[in-house]
Amino acid sequence: MRKLLIVLIGMVLIVGLVMSLSCTDGSDDADSLAPPQDSREEVQYGDSSPSALQGPAGPRGVPGAQVEILGSGFDLAMPMPEGITIGGYDFTGDDSGEFALTDRMIVRTGNMNLKVSDVAETLDQIKAITQSLGGYVVYSDWQGGERENTANISIRVPTGEYDVATMSLRDLAIEVLYESTQAEDVTEEYSDLDAQLRNLEAAESRYLELLEKAETVEDMLKVEEKISETRGRIERIQGRMQYLEQTSATSLINIYLVEEAPLEADFEVNKIKVEVGESAIFTNRAIGGSSPYGYSWDFGDGDTDTSRNPDGQIYDKAGKYTVTFTVTDGKGNEATETKEDYITVVGESGWSAGDIVEGAWNGLVSFSHFLAHIGIWIGILSIIWVPIVLIVIGIMWRRR
Repeated sequence: MRKLLIVLIGMVLIVGLVMSLSCTDGSDDADSLAPPQDSREEVQYGDSSPSALQGPAGPRGVPGAQVEILGSGFDLAMPMPEGITIGGYDFTGDDSGEFALTDRMIVRTGNMNLKVSDVAETLDQIKAITQSLGGYVVYSDWQGGERENTANISIRVPTGEYDVATMSLRDLAIEVLYESTQAEDVTEEYSDLDAQLRNLEAAESRYLELLEKAETVEDMLKVEEKISETRGRIERIQGRMQYLEQTSATSLINIYLVEEAPLEADFEVNKIKVEVGESAIFTNRAIGGSSPYGYSWDFGDGDTDTSRNPDGQIYDKAGKYTVTFTVTDGKGNEATETKEDYITVVGESGWSAGDIVEGAWNGLVSFSHFLAHIGIWIGILSIIWVPIVLIVIGIMWRRR
């Protein structure tokens, strides 16, 4: 009996010891599985160790941008929005991202000055060429002048048709006065904008999730403010990207048209009266025609010149000289201007016999005009001075 009692007590002790050990192990496991309420986990963006930060295109965010989270079940593969704390969640992020373009985005602008035979007709031809190339007219105007007509027109054509367009425009011109092309590579800017846009859109989605989880009015207002700010930035970036897409897809060509005017010769000199040995400077004022131009000067003293603007013509003798100027354009058209007795040359002392005779004659004429004016005024005022003279004579006669 005593042996049986000892066996039972031993079994009870063994069972109690086993149960005690089991309860202790279970409590430790439960405690290890339950996260502390106030625990925080720090994750460094760009670190390859947290697998949750790895998306399809690699790690999100910029190295050095830190995010602090509580265990919440949020998808960490999504870029974190920046600058907001909701219910203990502190999010800090960046606008960067990853994007690459395989083709370059080039914005091309051309400028052309064309001399044409008929401005109005050329405008219609340019519009027809633009339409045939799949482009459109941005702006055009036409101005009529006394001597020449001018016009401005700006067109956009598909970038691939730019060279065809410029060649067609050259064919319309009598002469290409000026032509330039500018190209700007906006690929890098577009890539940066695309990266910013994708991150902002992801941040906007994240804010919308936070808005659903917000429990207080204050939290909701914070999130809505961030959503509004993010949406504004998204729309500005989208607008800029659309502009770059459109301007790189089409090329702008600004065209100035000037109508060829009839060739006209004209000239002027710095002084029409010079001394013997003094230089006379002539300036060509010819207009119209087509380049290249040829020039011919006859200064009336036997000297000639073929320069555009002669600046060293010297007359050796006093007198009056007739100057003749002739201009010839590239098409063989010719125009001549002759100015009779245009240049007066005086002696070194500044006078000549002819000048003295002319001055004396002018003085005599002026004096004659003076006497004539006096006679006219005496006649006009005779109705006043004649009676006065008669009265004076009568008074003197009576005193006598």
